[in-house]
Amino acid sequence: MTQRGQKFRNGSLDDHDSTDDALSAAPGDQVVRVAVGVPVDRAFDYVTGGFGTLDRGTIVTVPFGPRQLNGIVLGPGDRNMARESLKAVIRCAPLPPVSDAFVQFIERVTAWTMAPIGSVAKMVLSQPKALLPPPPVSYTHLRAHETEADLVCRLLLEK
Repeated sequence: MTQRGQKFRNGSLDDHDSTDDALSAAPGDQVVRVAVGVPVDRAFDYVTGGFGTLDRGTIVTVPFGPRQLNGIVLGPGDRNMARESLKAVIRCAPLPPVSDAFVQFIERVTAWTMAPIGSVAKMVLSQPKALLPPPPVSYTHLRAHETEADLVCRLLLEK
């Protein structure tokens, strides 16, 4: 997880004050319904907070009480709700959205097992480090694990 007050935009980390998001929701911001990873029986509406259009299956981090939790965008939210009462998405995972078939699977598991959608979302999002970009790997580290075949390929490419 990143520190509070930072978020990903287009794969890079930007400083951002998340408390301003709910107040600075632009008129063009979209309202989305998010299944948050807590054992609750419903999804919650959030404004996109400057992220533009968020597709179904986008993995986001949202404020939930005093915490910041991961969730999955299920689709458009209630457009009739007052935007001032909605909190904004804090961060989008630097990953492509999960497939619509997978989101439908989550919804079917919820209906079939009568488990709260938040519990199923929590199972799906149980590895928060998987939502972060991979750490950089040094060239020295790569060379330390180099095989003879890799060495030949590297030497041919360096010519």
